[in-house]
Amino acid sequence: GRKLDAVLAHELGHAHARHDWLLYCSGALARGFPQVPVFAAFRDEMHRLVELAADDVASRRFGRMTTALALVE
Repeated sequence: GRKLDAVLAHELGHAHARHDWLLYCSGALARGFPQVPVFAAFRDEMHRLVELAADDVASRRFGRMTTALALVE
């Protein structure tokens, strides 16, 4: 139903924006330079931001409530 479609839209939002690449690069910086705390903070913030961006893709298509309910189940 609509919830499944919202979840799929969320995941497609990740794929179309190449969030995997952003997460890989930010993770590589954090792992490569553990003595530089800003890289770990950057990695964590990047993870949060790509999730919000994918949520936005789904919610623009299916609405905030449907998307929120779908993603918490």
